[in-house]
Amino acid sequence: MGEKETVDKLENLGKQMIRQVKQGSSPTFETPLRSKGNITFDSSVGFLKLGDKKEERKFLNVAQARPFMQTVAVANKTKKFLREGLHTSIRGLYYQLKFSLGDNMDESLFEEQTESNNLIEDLEVALGVKREDLHLTTDRKGVVAGEMIVKDTFAGEQTTIDCAKQGRSGWMIPSDVDNGMEFVDVKAKYVLVVEKDALWQRLNEDRFWKNGIGFS
Repeated sequence: MGEKETVDKLENLGKQMIRQVKQGSSPTFETPLRSKGNITFDSSVGFLKLGDKKEERKFLNVAQARPFMQTVAVANKTKKFLREGLHTSIRGLYYQLKFSLGDNMDESLFEEQTESNNLIEDLEVALGVKREDLHLTTDRKGVVAGEMIVKDTFAGEQTTIDCAKQGRSGWMIPSDVDNGMEFVDVKAKYVLVVEKDALWQRLNEDRFWKNGIGFS
């Protein structure tokens, strides 16, 4: 999704809350309910989907005021990232907002990163965007090696990566593979997913990836 479209969605969310305040009602934030009871299997596409159930957070509700305020803070911060062309990790966002209530406040906006992580996911499903569209990334935790060439476009630059020529450690997979990633050529006869780093290193020593692709 384009940056302008994502900014528009964030701004529309804020404008909706402003209209509610002007009408004399409590500003609210509505998001699909992320629970087992609201998950269905769509056989036409072959994967799980969120159902139609929603949850609503109101500012003028003692139990919901804090998560409502936290949600608005996350939305405002990600809009700032988009406007200024900045990126950060989900952990970086947590630290940037944790003490944002002020130096003289005894209470932090977030106590644990799990709080901000959950609100990021709420924004994703509420706005129909991915965290990468909000200029947020996760740590890179996987590598790939083998008979595959990909083209990666990021920040206006395009790079072609030959995964068979990335040395013994392989190519580090970026957190966002949906935007700007294109398969150029795949000659592998099979794909093998390896969980343990020790086994990955042993397979690399044996030059296992001559005819396949390995993910770890």
